[in-house]
Amino acid sequence: MLLVAVVLAPGSPSADPVLHERIEPNPAEDLAYGVMLDGQIPAALRSNGSIVEAPDPRRPVAPSERAYRDAPLPDNAFSPDRDTRKPNVDGYDDPFVPGTAPYKRLYVYDAVTPSYELVVNQPLTTAAKRSIREGGADEDAFFADLVVDFSTSVRVRIPSVAPGAKVVRSRLAEGPAETSHEIKVDGAENWFVETAAQRGKLRLVLEIVAPRASFTADFADVSWNAFPKIAPMAVDVRTSAKKVLAAIGTSRDDRPREAVRKMVTYFREFADADEPPRGQANIYLDLALSKRGVCRHRAFAFLVTAQAIGVPTRMVLNESHAWVEVFDTRSWRRIDLGGAGNMNQRTGDALASRTAHQPPPDTFAWPAGATRGDAPIAEARARAEEKRKSAAAGGGTSAGSGSGTVSGSSDGGEEGKVPELDPPGAGREDPDDRPPATLSLSLQDRVTRRGAPIAIKGDVRSGGKACANVPVEVSLQGRDGTSATLGTLVTDGSGHYAGIVTMPRGLGLGAYAIATRTPGNTLCGRGSVE
Repeated sequence: MLLVAVVLAPGSPSADPVLHERIEPNPAEDLAYGVMLDGQIPAALRSNGSIVEAPDPRRPVAPSERAYRDAPLPDNAFSPDRDTRKPNVDGYDDPFVPGTAPYKRLYVYDAVTPSYELVVNQPLTTAAKRSIREGGADEDAFFADLVVDFSTSVRVRIPSVAPGAKVVRSRLAEGPAETSHEIKVDGAENWFVETAAQRGKLRLVLEIVAPRASFTADFADVSWNAFPKIAPMAVDVRTSAKKVLAAIGTSRDDRPREAVRKMVTYFREFADADEPPRGQANIYLDLALSKRGVCRHRAFAFLVTAQAIGVPTRMVLNESHAWVEVFDTRSWRRIDLGGAGNMNQRTGDALASRTAHQPPPDTFAWPAGATRGDAPIAEARARAEEKRKSAAAGGGTSAGSGSGTVSGSSDGGEEGKVPELDPPGAGREDPDDRPPATLSLSLQDRVTRRGAPIAIKGDVRSGGKACANVPVEVSLQGRDGTSATLGTLVTDGSGHYAGIVTMPRGLGLGAYAIATRTPGNTLCGRGSVE
């Protein structure tokens, strides 16, 4: 594939000549020849039978990128709540390639206190396990690309991809300047990155391998005597759990695999509810016996119940979803109990556009009417596929959409093709009485290539006031006045927008302009960069 140097400028197109053209690195060839980026990170790896291209470890940190930073102390414990309504998910960051949404391991808990808080039984950290190989038949390989903010701490929690995951290579840097660091884990396999001194925002790129068995609920048929000891549980908690086990219809008279199967079925039958559950002796019984709750309630109640019967269990949580991991004496295994919230469509569409990890099949049945945790992502992929089929049937190529204030991008449709350009004046609305919006726009780089990201930012104001929460469409303007939509961003409360869009891969050589426009909202009129 060709990479094209393109001169960009906000406003009208420039007449500057083409600078250069070169051959883009081929991931398959990079993999075959063992090409390394910056001497450390492989340029490509094979995962799930596909070749995955590495993130650029030298890429500067963009203002719009989510930064992982030191978390407040309450995040070291999970307190169950009674709000069993289905939540709205607005924003989700997936740093892994292939993508694992919505199963990013960010907070993991493996013990329950007498007051029904979930905590980490062994919070002391040790160095993360390392691997000398890049994934075998029993392992899946991943890249991770995250921004870590060390402004206030030298130790920051970072997401992990699966229990039992190992680091093959890592690089923490600000551009070409590398920083000494260490990846550490606690007893529940929460991951952290540590440095010697506070350094601000740095990019962390990881190569990771994880046991393929950890992504499936294929629980082994073992005896109760094979399990390791679990952290002691308070008498009152254990007494309550016995009531729930009786309601489920299981005990240690069942084989462990059968007990886990019954528990999975029971907690997958939970439903969200507007009315909070009450009337029992504690919040655990209220949730478990009423069978009310979304993903976090199911995972919490499952952990208490499973540990009471003797199955080592963890609860895993991120900003979008919660699930459990169970240990079958051979491997920790992910079990999704469902109950996901409503995902913002922009977020879902952005996640659906990425290469997805393909886990082994779920071996436990889903009750009728149950909703899987990854249902919002599956729905987004179905929308994307429908758009692709519709565009193919109509002879055009649909433009991509952004992901809110995080980023907006389009890969230009099919390989080597440019999105269909709108004719001049397309999409304009009739005049209205709203004060027109004034947009500013600045670019991080003026020269780029096909398929490369471009960081942009600016402000939207109308009638002298900031335009909050208005969409900002980013487009590429050609010399003939035609344009192609690259993505859509959204302003924050102060009217500021920032994000990353991607140049179409099939773009011709030449000079182009980046432009932004907004349709406004009830208070702000439409406008564009002049």
